[in-house]
Parts: sequence; structure tokens; C-alpha cells
Amino acid sequence: MSVPEQSLTTAPRSSRLPSVSVALCVYNGERYLEQQVESLFHQTRCPDEIVAVDDASSDRSFAILQALARRSSIPMRVHRNDANLGYRRNFERAMSLTRGDIIFLCDQDDFWEREKTERCLRPFLDDAAVMLVHTDAALVDADLRSLEATLFDALELTDGERRSEDGGSAYEVLLKRNIVTGATAAVRRAVYERAAPFPDEYVHDHWLALTASLTGRLVRIDEALVHYRQHGRNQIGAQQPGLKQKLRKLFGDEGDHQLRFLARQERLRQRAAALMGPSQPARLQLLDRTLRHAKARAALPAEHWRRMPGVLREMVNGGYFRYSRGWISIVRDFFGPIDARVALGNRESWASSR
Repeated sequence: MSVPEQSLTTAPRSSRLPSVSVALCVYNGERYLEQQVESLFHQTRCPDEIVAVDDASSDRSFAILQALARRSSIPMRVHRNDANLGYRRNFERAMSLTRGDIIFLCDQDDFWEREKTERCLRPFLDDAAVMLVHTDAALVDADLRSLEATLFDALELTDGERRSEDGGSAYEVLLKRNIVTGATAAVRRAVYERAAPFPDEYVHDHWLALTASLTGRLVRIDEALVHYRQHGRNQIGAQQPGLKQKLRKLFGDEGDHQLRFLARQERLRQRAAALMGPSQPARLQLLDRTLRHAKARAALPAEHWRRMPGVLREMVNGGYFRYSRGWISIVRDFFGPIDARVALGNRESWASSR
């Protein structure tokens, strides 16, 4: 579906391989936008193009982008959506408008270290199997003052997850949770082409990371190459969680966590079958086992006392520790809310599929 737009394009320039595009998504970002784009202009390896898509902002964001494009020494194409698409669809559209071999995702309110593009390009140049590169980020406040923590601290990235990713098994980690933040990531164009259209069940960066892991390797750079602003209006954001935040995450949802987990696994199974076919049976078998575990979790009843047999069964057979997040998922499933309507529908579905 085409989206009406207004465009401003600066003159193209010659590029070298691999060519680098930045996909910048903007929505009411006037406060920090110029500082972020300036950090793109001053990279030690400048992008070959910047594609910025304003998602029908009500502030001066589009005018700021126009002014930046006019004085940019880097080819910069600016688009404006007539209707708000939301961050997932806006990133998909921005990536679709790029032309580079490597696509860097860019938020409107961060600030890049000067060597970010150069450092992230190296793994792609060294190994054709590398499909995605992501970095750590320094958490900072609205004025770029350090919050004395990094993104990987906030994500509580474990040593086991690091070893799995470094050993080429990022896929197994990503089945359980996302460890890739889009604002720090770059992907080969082929990853975007395989991932599009982005499904509603996933945040765009998680879906891109999973798609990359199905057909190649992920590389993590443990250096903070992005200053990741936390200012209270982030669409996603990251904070180092305290006990109160962890408890709220476990018990504060609407009771449909298990249903959403199942929906993600079903969507991924469909895409994995199309991408891998029979060539990687072990990975497809792992996804099938994860899907069975997700169905068992989705079949849990709303009443806490009636969940015990199902939770114990998945604990004994190792499902929670192999395919979910271990004790975190156990506590969520036994003590957390499960909407009665969701539970009823999933019990009926689970019973008919057994």
C-alpha cells in the first residue's frame, strides 16, 4: 500500500561497496533531532545516504529534517507520512526506501559515537555470514548526562546469552526474548527483504534479529557506541530494572502474556519454514518444541490453584528452562494474571490440537 508523501532530495553522490544507508524514523522529535542527525554527519565512515521518514508529526520535525537535508554533505532524502503508521510500520517503510547494502536503524533522539558506522561495518566485511551487528549503548538523560549504566545492563544480558550469541546460537536466545535494540543495530539488505512485511506480533528489531539468525550470524559489540537517551517520552526505552519494576513486569500485564508468546512462536514458525525449508531440521525442530511449550502455557487456566499441574508438567520436562526464561516464566505463569476469556479460548484450542 502506498503512502502519500512529501519529499525533499539532495543530489546523489557516488558510493563505495558495501554502501551504507541510515533509516531514520521520526515522530514529534524536534527537541533532539538536530543533534542526532549532526552525529550522523560526523561519522568517521559517513553513510552513503540518510533516509528520514517523519510519521505525521504535529511539531516542527519535518521542517527540521528539510533544513538538515539542504545543508547536508551526505545525500539525504526526507519523506513525510500523511497518516501516522506507528514505529513498527514507519521503520519498515524507511528501510524500504533505502538503497544501501547495509542498513543502520536510527532513532530520532540518540547520539552516535563518531566511529559507530565504521566499527559496525567491520564484521560485515570480515564474514559474509554475518547478517546483523548490534552494540551496547550508554544510558543517558535528556541532556546526555550519564546514568551510570548501559543498555546491556538494563537488558540484564547473561554470560550464557553472550556465549550462545558468540557461538552462533543467537537464534536460541532470541526464541526466548529479544536482546537486540534497533537503535544500535545494522543489517544486511537481504535481512530486511526476508523480514518484510513485519508482523504485528513482533517489535521490528526483534523480528529483524530473528530473521537474521535464521539465515546467518549475529555479532555483538560490547562497546557503547550510542548514547541512548532516557527522557520519559521514549517509545520503547531502557532502564536498569529495580525490584519494583521487575514485579510490575511479572504481575502488571493484562493477563494475555501467554497468548502473545504463543502468537509470536506461531508467526515465527511460518516464516522459518519459508526461509529455511528442510535444510536446517535441527532449528525447525527446536522451534516446534518451543511452539508446543508455548501452547501448553497458553492452555493454563485463569484460576491460580488449577494451574499447578500444567506448570509442574512444564517444569519437570524442562520446557520452562529450554524454551522460556526459566524461573521468571514459572513465577509469571503461576502467580501472574491470566485473563479468563483468554484462558478459556486457549484451553479449547489446545484440547482440539492434542
